[in-house]
Order: sequence, then structure tokens, then C-alpha cells
Amino acid sequence: MSMITARLLGGVEFTDAGGAELKLGTRKARALLAFLLLEKGRWHPRDKLASLLWGDRAQTQARNSLNQALHEIRKLEGAAGVEIVEREPERIRIITDAVASDLDRFSALLTTSPLNAAELQIDDLLQGLELQEQDYIDWLEAKRTEYRNALADALRALASSEAADHSED
Repeated sequence: MSMITARLLGGVEFTDAGGAELKLGTRKARALLAFLLLEKGRWHPRDKLASLLWGDRAQTQARNSLNQALHEIRKLEGAAGVEIVEREPERIRIITDAVASDLDRFSALLTTSPLNAAELQIDDLLQGLELQEQDYIDWLEAKRTEYRNALADALRALASSEAADHSED
């Protein structure tokens, strides 16, 4: 199965199985795809997504903008030869098997090598993808905090383990 690779730490970038960059024309389409990836395969009502990313618009206009962003993602899927977003009339979600991300690697490193996880610079989650919508700003800050806390916890556990090992010497 072909896969798309997503870089979400230190920026936002998508590449196909051969490493070629896949472009999404608008910031909101990139934000939508990043949101779906960070929410790990959960279904999301279209109205909620429209409000999250186009909260300053009337509901009908926001839904139309969401549909345009989904159309851009459909073009990206066509270029990569893989479906990554599952669509139903009133909800959508990411197909997690079709996308690998640096956050997957980060999460794995938290348990095996927290220092290597720290090198991925979690503070830069979705760097450059800040939007004006307050709901999106709040969601992004909560996600950044979640990943920072997970890293801090892993580093504390490593430090405690190292201290315990040295006290036994």
C-alpha cells in the first residue's frame, strides 16, 4: 500500500512514497489535514470542522470552504495514489494506515529514547500554520501543550531512572 508521509514538527509538509513533495494550495487545507492527523482517526462532524477553520463565516459559506479544502486533499490523494481521508455525508476522518508522520516516530521515541524525541523539537508543532480562528488557536495550543508534557514526563522518567541507577553504584 502506498503511503503519504507527513512532517508536522517544525512545519507542515506532505510527501508521497517516493519522497516527492505533495502540495496543498491553501493554508486551510493544510490545517484541515494536519488537524485530522493529530486527531488520530476519530470521526469529525463536517459542521465542527467548518466552524473550527472558518468560524468567521456563515455556516453555508464555511461548509463550502470545507468542501473546497476536501477537494484539494482529494487532488493530493490522486497525486499520491492513495486515499487518506474517509468521507461520509456528515463526517470525515483520516485513514491512519495511509499516513506515516514524524509524530508517530516521536511517540515511539518517548518510551525508547526520550533524548532522541527531544531532538525533534516538539515546540515547533505545526510551525507556520497558525490561523486567526480562536477555536483553532485553542486546539493547537492544547495539542502543543499535550506533546510538550508527554516529552517532559518521558525526560523526567529517564532522569529518575538514571538517578536510581547511579545510586545503586
